[in-house]
Amino acid sequence: MLGARGAVGSAASAALRGRGHEVIGAGRRAPDDGVSIDATTAAGLTRLADEARRADVVLDASGLELAVVQAAVGSTPLVDVSATAAHLEQLATGVPDGGAALLGAGIAPGLSTVLIRALDPAPGDEIDLAVVLGTGEAHGAAAVDWTVRLAGATLYAAPEPHPIVNFRTRRRLQLPGATPRTHLRADFPDDLLIGRPSGVDVRSWLAMDSRVATAALGLVGALPALAPLLRSAPHL
Repeated sequence: MLGARGAVGSAASAALRGRGHEVIGAGRRAPDDGVSIDATTAAGLTRLADEARRADVVLDASGLELAVVQAAVGSTPLVDVSATAAHLEQLATGVPDGGAALLGAGIAPGLSTVLIRALDPAPGDEIDLAVVLGTGEAHGAAAVDWTVRLAGATLYAAPEPHPIVNFRTRRRLQLPGATPRTHLRADFPDDLLIGRPSGVDVRSWLAMDSRVATAALGLVGALPALAPLLRSAPHL
């Protein structure tokens, strides 16, 4: 497992071990009972290829979003927890012969994709997906960096015929058992993973459970130069 010391990797490792699986953790700094692999170097990719041949599956929770990881893994099935549409599409089209790739293994995309499929949508349907993040949760560094990169960027796979910029379009959405809440358009790739293949338009929206935090994220969308401040923003 790449990124075994991170927020997602450590939780996934614990869950897998709790179910009786053997987990070989990997990262730039070797986890306990793990190995040191720096996937940004040639030596690290060679070590990854060697370890992958001994594994049933490789889980990439590093957040590095490097296509060379897929090449190094080869025919061993790869699970990638990334949420960047461009990266996921590259992985989907680059599966080696005899290999496999599981994409959308997180919450959004992942659980959100399962929920959309459960609606049994028909071609031509439109689905608005509301994602609410808890401001008190300790999100990993990779997740924060992903959010920083979204600010000012155009959605990769938006169903609209015109460009959509992250965090700039707003919409009030009514969730069950809650008051209406302002959401910001964000590039969660459910449209790429399930909407486009099934002929359904999926639009994803993001809000924090603090309205002040959501407003701050909207400010970052309007002024992307402020995005790096998100790395030092305290959890509310």
